[in-house]
Amino acid sequence: MGNIGKIKRTTKELDFAIGSWVNEHHERRLDKGIEGNQDFIDVMLSIMDENNIPIQEADVTIKANCLTLALGGIDTNVATLSWAISLLLNNRHVLKKAQEELDIHVGKQRQVEESDIANLVYLQAIIKETLRLYPATPVSVAREAMDDCTVAGFHIPAGTQLLLNLWKLHRDPGIWHKPLDFLPERFLGDHANIDVRGQKFELIPFGAGRRICPGITFALHFQHLALARLLHGFEWGTVSDKSVDMSERAGIIVPKATPLEVTLTPKLPSEQLLLALPFTIIITILVTIILVNGNTQQQRRPPEPVGALPFIGHLHLLWKSQLLHRKFADMADEHGPAFVIRLGVHRALVVSNWEIAKECFTTNDKVFPTRPKSLAVKYMGYDHKMLGFAPYGPYWRSMRKLATVELLSSRRLELLKHVHDTEISSFIKELYEQSVKNGGSAVLEMKDRIGDLATNIIVRMIAGKRYCGIKESCSEESRRWQKALGDFFYLTGLFLVSDTIPFLGCLDVVIGTIGKIKRTAKELDFVLGNWVNEHRERRLNKGIEGDQDFVDVMLSIMDENNVPTQEVDVTIKATCLSLVLGGVETNVVTLTWAISLLLNNRHVLKKAQEELDIHVGNQRQVEESDIANLVYLQAIIKETLRLYPATPILVPREAMEDCTVAGFHIPAGTQLLVNLWKLQRDPRIWHKPLDFLPERFLSDRANIDVRGQNFELIPFGSG
Repeated sequence: MGNIGKIKRTTKELDFAIGSWVNEHHERRLDKGIEGNQDFIDVMLSIMDENNIPIQEADVTIKANCLTLALGGIDTNVATLSWAISLLLNNRHVLKKAQEELDIHVGKQRQVEESDIANLVYLQAIIKETLRLYPATPVSVAREAMDDCTVAGFHIPAGTQLLLNLWKLHRDPGIWHKPLDFLPERFLGDHANIDVRGQKFELIPFGAGRRICPGITFALHFQHLALARLLHGFEWGTVSDKSVDMSERAGIIVPKATPLEVTLTPKLPSEQLLLALPFTIIITILVTIILVNGNTQQQRRPPEPVGALPFIGHLHLLWKSQLLHRKFADMADEHGPAFVIRLGVHRALVVSNWEIAKECFTTNDKVFPTRPKSLAVKYMGYDHKMLGFAPYGPYWRSMRKLATVELLSSRRLELLKHVHDTEISSFIKELYEQSVKNGGSAVLEMKDRIGDLATNIIVRMIAGKRYCGIKESCSEESRRWQKALGDFFYLTGLFLVSDTIPFLGCLDVVIGTIGKIKRTAKELDFVLGNWVNEHRERRLNKGIEGDQDFVDVMLSIMDENNVPTQEVDVTIKATCLSLVLGGVETNVVTLTWAISLLLNNRHVLKKAQEELDIHVGNQRQVEESDIANLVYLQAIIKETLRLYPATPILVPREAMEDCTVAGFHIPAGTQLLVNLWKLQRDPRIWHKPLDFLPERFLSDRANIDVRGQNFELIPFGSG
């Protein structure tokens, strides 16, 4: 999505910069001729002039070569130096030995010169060992067979690409003793004869053969001199005295995944450091520690768990049996309350404490208003027309206004209050009759019963019809409807290949997921379409009379605004589906957990019933007007929502632009996942956070509400 546009914009930026370099050299040569030291562009311009190459062709060739040299000479060298410093900080005995070598051969009264490098054999071994463990390009740049050939006895047809896994090759236990350990000494003993220039195939960090990196000499010159001057000039330490995180970040060139934050204490006399040192050490310090490793607040990256694989990211870690919110909670314990995971090709910021959630939903609310698109919602949710999944924009704003002002307003809910009353009364009556029928007590599976209750309430409010009575009287249509709803929740909760690894989306067709999604979409659309058609027919036959349900209200509003019929139908069906999904399963889950918690905490159940006896008595049913007096009952609901929010991980949002969260740079396109299950069990906020204690909401937490303003408890989200 948008990759070609990004490529073209990047191309334009690069061409502008490099083109400026070439133009400046053309102008200077016209004004002053060729004098003084010549840089690479001067040399290339001279060669092009000598060979009478047309200017346009010459410019393209020079710009391409400049880009090649820049790409090959910056990130690769910076990655190598970053890994070298990280390895030395994690192996202080090696660092000490390298500095002792420098003191012997250079001393403390001058800086390291290039002529010293030949005597610094241990420093050379450190660079070799760094390139062995962390080659700048762990998988070599691809080559392609021009003809059929035989490799290792296998027939390789023309057109086959060749990928050398240097990371694996360099860690071969058949060649290297303790291959995973950082042991520069190996290059002073058995492997002293091994070089990195492409002739010893046990160690080929720059490649080999015709396409070997032409910048080997420059790279080794830079790496040796820069590292030598850094180690010679400073004492090194880490900010927290902990080991440096050695996790890797994906890419062609693999740098460290986390910033390299160090403490530097000068060793040499100040005049040596500030006056005598040439630009190399200054550039090295700036590039290695500040620019590339992100040691600035603007580009500080959030932590990322190790183990991400190309293309699939961390998905293989999330497909195991552990529930996702619990897995994220474990990751938060290790990496902190804000960390990044890779869901296929997408990045997601996982947030697990209330302070950072508040920052996302207040300071950055305008950055995170939209939803990432999903194939399941595309097919089952009328191409993202459902309010809860619609991308941020004019449509979402208009439907949000319709829902809050017309459908779910206090006035509308008051008009439909009788639906709650009659359905709950009918539900209680059915339970009572079942108990009497079974001699005063009945064994019931409550989740299905509560599901029937919630379905009847929501469907009556939306479409004016009752779907289920007791289980035996539910129609086949209602059961199909409920199954389709269950399938919707299941399918939208899957990590679809099309969503996470788009270029492999065909696998969703092969394994049958797309077929299931389309069948579910057809079932849902059939029922929702019937609701809309029945209302149209009734309005044609009888006009608008009596209580209006949600479909009536929406049809009236659409008629007033002269919205085309086809668009009306899609909008109404999508909105109905949003209301059903938001009002059935979530309420069923919450009530089921509440009853389960009460049965496991009988003293709480007893106390709740005593409160009901006091404020309601035994001679009548509970009315809605009684709820305000039932403060302990309210506390039970809050505590249930705290321990078991209906959506333990809030529906993902997506950053529409770059932003900063918890001091970390978050690029546009990053998904936001708030782990409510972890956030609402924070021991800093909640005493005995794993215990069911409704009393907490009658004392020090009495002021905490669930409506999205108190970020310690946001079961319905916020913002």
